[in-house]
Amino acid sequence: MESYNAFASYYDELMEDARYEERCRYILEAAQRFGHPMGRTLDLACGTGSLTLLLRQSGVDLFGADASADMLSLAMQKCTEAGETVLFVQQEMHALTLPETVDTCVCTLDSINHLIDESDVQQAFKRISRYMNAGGLFIFDVNTVFKHREVLADNVFVMENEHVFCVWQNFLREDDIVDVALDFFAEQNGVYRRSSEDFSERAYSDAQLRSMLAQAGFAVLAVCGCAGAGRAADNLHRTKTIREKIMDKIIRCITSDGAVMASAIDASDIVFTAQRLHHLSRSATAALGRLLCATSIMGAMLKQKDAIINLRVMGDGELGPVIAVSDSKGNVRGYVGDSNCPTAYHPNGKIDVGKAVGKNGTLSVMRDYGSGDPYIGQTELVSGE
Repeated sequence: MESYNAFASYYDELMEDARYEERCRYILEAAQRFGHPMGRTLDLACGTGSLTLLLRQSGVDLFGADASADMLSLAMQKCTEAGETVLFVQQEMHALTLPETVDTCVCTLDSINHLIDESDVQQAFKRISRYMNAGGLFIFDVNTVFKHREVLADNVFVMENEHVFCVWQNFLREDDIVDVALDFFAEQNGVYRRSSEDFSERAYSDAQLRSMLAQAGFAVLAVCGCAGAGRAADNLHRTKTIREKIMDKIIRCITSDGAVMASAIDASDIVFTAQRLHHLSRSATAALGRLLCATSIMGAMLKQKDAIINLRVMGDGELGPVIAVSDSKGNVRGYVGDSNCPTAYHPNGKIDVGKAVGKNGTLSVMRDYGSGDPYIGQTELVSGE
């Protein structure tokens, strides 16, 4: 999926007909119609944050994600100037990785159409489902096949205001893909500067979308037309389960001479389960999740069947002790001292786990082989991360 760069500078001016206030009201009313509290909400492909800000000002607890750093910069500036604190993360839809689960996901202004590979759309739906709590609501809009074939087609549009002149050229090709070429002409000190942007959008049929949504664990509640000829279909979908069931796994490899061994773990299910059972804050989820991953990998390396391994982090931060225990199959469980520990962030938007854990303290490791004489080791914390 291409992300907007040059377009970001003129996006808000050229999208004045986006009717963000109406979209905001529609989303809130749709959630109410289905008896769904918005809860923690993700504005996916949030762009310059116009809808994000309106939802936040309507009392929605949300954060935004977009693939374009330029768009996110404008979104952060917009919310800051309005006196609202909103977290924004740079993420692509089909590679979505979130620090927490959400109750609602909204994705507007035909952002789904920017994924021109059907497998990317399927992956995006699966990622959204994976990070959505039980009963979660997914609201999105798409351009229809009709609009791509009859409205956009091979047509050329011109948009102009006092700051910029834009020529929008469309080129329709197979699979209902429209290649878009944008040329911007902006006046600077009596001279017009030209900048360009190219991207593609693909329209998917209702049957295609329903099939991909079903595979991701969504049930369709409603499909509604928007104003404008073939403009879009608003789709409201609710997860049947917490997420698509994905078994966690550990991958281990070793060099042919046995000199180097490496392990990697996909522990998404483990971390999500811990977050849900213990009602963890974001910082507590991040800290416990990291320890659960390490403990599971170390547990799976134990030789004896009945052996267990215990890792304990004791820092001087507000989180308190963080403990995880694993058996020889990598089955792991754990807990933290303060599940509601406040969450702080680094300037780059990452969770400051070190502040929650504390920079002074110890990491203890205990391996118990069932003989009554466990091995215990201890080292000082370096950063708390």
